[in-house]
Amino acid sequence: LGIKAQGIFYNAVKVKDFKKLKKSKIRLAFAGRLLEEKGIKLVLESFNELKNRFNLEFVVIGDGPLYSTLKEEYKDVRFTGFIPKDEVLKELKKTDIFLYPTLYPEGFPTVVLEAASKKCAILATDRGGITELIDDSSGIILKENAEDLTEKLEKLLKEPEKIQKYGEKIFQKVSENFTLEKTAEKVRKELEND
Repeated sequence: LGIKAQGIFYNAVKVKDFKKLKKSKIRLAFAGRLLEEKGIKLVLESFNELKNRFNLEFVVIGDGPLYSTLKEEYKDVRFTGFIPKDEVLKELKKTDIFLYPTLYPEGFPTVVLEAASKKCAILATDRGGITELIDDSSGIILKENAEDLTEKLEKLLKEPEKIQKYGEKIFQKVSENFTLEKTAEKVRKELEND
C-alpha cells in the first residue's frame, strides 16, 4: 500500500500500585485462547511435573477448542472458561506467576502487560514484542518446550523471593513505559509532528 513505518506505538494498560497479599500456596495462571499454539499444553505438562513438589494452585483463564478436553483431563486445575476483562484482572491480581509459553506469532500481547500490571512474575517465550517488556531483570524468557519451562519454573519456585522481585521490577517497567497515558501522549506528540 506504499505505507512506510516510522516508529512503534506500543500496546498499553491501566496501572495502579498495590500490595500482593501473602498466602500459603503459590498461584500460577495462564490466560488466553486454549489452542495448542498458545502453549497451554506445555504449561499443564510442567504443572503436572511440579505440583507434588511445591504447594501450587493453577488457574487457566480462557476458552477455546481444547477447553472441554483439558478441563476433563486436569481435575486439579481450575478452568474459568471465558470471563469478562475485569474478572481476568481480578484473577491476575491474585496470581504470583503468569505463564505464557506461546508458540503463536504474537504482536505485543495485552495479557502479558496486564499480568505485569498486577505484579506477576512472568515466564514467556520470545515471540512478538515480549522481550521489549521482559529481560533478565524483569522476568524469564523460555525456550519453546516443556522441559525448559519446567526447569526454569522449578528454579524460580525454589527461590520465592525472586517471584516478588520479578513482579515489582516488571510492574515498574510497565508503569514507566506502557501505560495508557504514556502511549496516548506518544501518539499525541507524533500527530503534532505530522
